Amino acid sequence: RGTGGIEDGVRDVRFALRGLRRTPGFTAAALGTLALGIGATAAVHSVVDQVVFAPLPYAQPHELVAIWHTDAARGIEQGTTSWPNFRDWRAESTAFQGMATVVPGRRTLIGAGDPVEVQVVSVSRGFFDVMGVPPALGRSFRSEEVEGEVARAAVLSHGLFTARFGGDPAVVGRSVVLDGESFEVVGVAAPGAEYPRTADLWIPQAFGTGRQWRDPRHRLWLGVVGRLADGVDVERGQADLDAVAARLERAHPDTNAGVGVRVEPLSDALVGDLRAPFRMLLGAVLVVLALAVVNGG
Repeated sequence: RGTGGIEDGVRDVRFALRGLRRTPGFTAAALGTLALGIGATAAVHSVVDQVVFAPLPYAQPHELVAIWHTDAARGIEQGTTSWPNFRDWRAESTAFQGMATVVPGRRTLIGAGDPVEVQVVSVSRGFFDVMGVPPALGRSFRSEEVEGEVARAAVLSHGLFTARFGGDPAVVGRSVVLDGESFEVVGVAAPGAEYPRTADLWIPQAFGTGRQWRDPRHRLWLGVVGRLADGVDVERGQADLDAVAARLERAHPDTNAGVGVRVEPLSDALVGDLRAPFRMLLGAVLVVLALAVVNGG
């Protein structure tokens, strides 16, 4: 019975091949339709996998969170916060290994070619430790560079290092000019480790001691990332910062009445709004592939 089944299968294949040879135009159209459907499905699946499902390229990515300022009265569900609020979150929380501020901006880079606009991200002390991304070349910022009054150091993204400086390791120690200000390149980040993902280079927040205490609590301009302590989940991190926010509300009713904190996994903050549309796109392409198979058959 087994041999007969094989013979029947071979006979069916031969019959199908003879039919295809008799109708070459139909065969070419069918194969083209199937190839198009399979190619589109593979391309979209690759994009969806990278954007939605791939883990973040940082050490222990499940520990990374975005920390948002909230204010129900003003309709703020996930906003930037002030330096005093951030300073108190970092100092009083117990559920986090560390926190850092992130402020993206655009500047003109001069050096190694024509002037070009780049995404420059100002970060506070410990940013690269929080993200868990040691530099591929050189070093990250020293305490005196992030706690001084003026930023004078820069870490290049690997993309900018390759595209603008030809991947030359000798760029470490050289100076670049951003909007007329000179910065020493002290390091180069690892490939794929950009945060935000559009970052071309990072500079210190340069929040000197005097300015730290002068910056008003109602000036909301700082994005915040954090790394949860070992064994701490997002819910516990949220409860921890809820208690800090409640204390700040009592201590500063003029600026912090109704102000809270939202803790969100960094992966959700980066792609949360894209997950549903990308899943719908993948589903639609799978439908197209199914139709291509039916029509191709």
